[in-house]
Parts: sequence; C-alpha cells; structure tokens
Amino acid sequence: MQCDASPLLLFLHAHAHISPAPAPASASSSPPISVPAHVLQRYAISAARSTVLSFVLGVGDRHLDNVLLTPHGDLLHVDFGYIFGQDPRPSMLFRPVVRVSPAMLAALGPVEGPLYLTFLHEVREAYVELRRRASFLLSLPRCLDRKGCPITDLNVKQDCATALLGIADRLQLDRDDDDARAYIQETVLTASNAFMPEVLEAVHKLAQRGRSLF
Repeated sequence: MQCDASPLLLFLHAHAHISPAPAPASASSSPPISVPAHVLQRYAISAARSTVLSFVLGVGDRHLDNVLLTPHGDLLHVDFGYIFGQDPRPSMLFRPVVRVSPAMLAALGPVEGPLYLTFLHEVREAYVELRRRASFLLSLPRCLDRKGCPITDLNVKQDCATALLGIADRLQLDRDDDDARAYIQETVLTASNAFMPEVLEAVHKLAQRGRSLF
C-alpha cells in the first residue's frame, strides 16, 4: 500500500521488506512509500490498544522517543516513569486526556480512511475489554504501594488512593458498554484534533537537540 510520508511509515517502509512501487518515468519526486497492508493493519490495531491502555493507566510523558515500533507493525509503549495520571508537565494547560503522538495518527492516513476506522474500532473494543478487567487494573497501584516497591519509586510521588481514583475515573465504570464505547471514541477524537500534542512533540525535539550540543 502506498502512503504519505511520516516518521513511523518511513521506518516501516525501510524495514518491512517490501520493494517500493516503481515511480512513473516522468516523475521527478521521490518514489512513494510502500508498506504491506497487513503491516499497516497490525500497526493500527496495536496503536489503538496501546493508546487505550496508556490512557487507562494514566501514562504520561508520551512522545515518539517513548514508543517502539517493530518491522511487523507492532507499536509498544516504553518508559513508565510517569504513570497513574502523573506527567512531567502537570500544570500545562490544554493538555489532552489521551496522549497520542501526531506522528502516530498521521501514519493512519485520513480520518475517513480504512486504517483510521480500524484504529477507532479497536479503541472502542479495547476500552470495553479493559473495563471488564477493572479489578486487576485497580490492583496495580496496591502492588506498587507495598514495601519494597513503593509508588514513590516513580518519578513523581503520589499516594495509592489517588492512583486508584484516577484509574476508576478513566474506566468510567458507571457507564454501560455502548456508552463507554462512545465516550472513549469521543475522547480519542478530541485528543487527535488538539494542537497541544504537536506543540509538546516540537518542544521535546528541540530539547533533545539542545542536549546533544553539550
């Protein structure tokens, strides 16, 4: 499948072991980016599931340096120093509830396209499945709060009760499944249209470049 350029698609194009489609003889631009359809499908599904799980667990500090992408299209989040609602920029205004990188969304293509629709479908279903496992998810802060593995080992000190309330609130356990599906889709769509993720990504890139100079 031919796609527009984005950092994640460029990676898949380079590593998914497919030859680029031949460019027309008269074309002077670079050849189009080609990624196998099944790889893009896998990417859309894994991006949706990891986005929802990160949302429910309140994972902060999300940017491209904190995600991994395999040649098969699997997207994985890494670096969980800020979790349960914490973030290195807790006071920043207009920060969306769902932290999804603009580059992650760009790799899905147009909003009305099949990949984006697959992404939204998986977002809805992953959210419902996580709600059915609420008891397990709510046990995670208690595990970290035990002696030897306290929550204060994370980057931001927080108490177990606050972490529990945050997970319960993000799971919206008072809603039925259909209402929950509508809620998470609207939440993700609102985040995808927010301008702040682009600002945060740009600020992070500038900070990384600045550190490389010293």
